[in-house]
This record gives sequence, structure tokens and C-alpha cells, in this order.
Amino acid sequence: MGTNYIIPFERFMQFVDLQEADRIETSIANHIRSAQQQSPQSIDAKAILKFARFLSDLRAPTNVSNSEKDFYERTAERMVKASRWPVDVLDQFD
Repeated sequence: MGTNYIIPFERFMQFVDLQEADRIETSIANHIRSAQQQSPQSIDAKAILKFARFLSDLRAPTNVSNSEKDFYERTAERMVKASRWPVDVLDQFD
């Protein structure tokens, strides 16, 4: 059996940015599933799973690039604006 295709994380971020805030989680479900099934996990798969953890625990990872940090912050702002997350989630980005 071949390796599951994993979208490069840069493209994944662009994809998420295009989604309505209330549809992010459902729209990335297949990407998360593919990342979970990949063995060994690529850097992109690990980054997608890191983002999935962010969506569930509302804590942005600290060991990410500046563009990824900006992506996490943008996503948090969008989720707060859509009333999906509490405003204090944004405090971690100060």
C-alpha cells in the first residue's frame, strides 16, 4: 500500500485561510485523517496534526516559523470573530 498524499503545509495554510471559520474543522478532516495514517509521518503531516491539536486545545505551538505563527494567529482571530472561540485565546499571541 502506498503512502497517503499529504498536502504541503504551506498549501494547507492557504486552503484553511480560504475556508469560512465555522467550516474549518470539517473542511480539513480528510487532511487530518491522511496525516494520521501516514507512516512514517512527514514534516507536513506533523504540521497538519499540530494544527489539529491547536483546534482542539486552543493553544498555539511555540516551535513554529513566523509564517506559521501568523497563520495560527489569523485562524484564532477568525474563530473569535465568528464566536467559535473565547476572546482570551488571542492573549497567547501578544
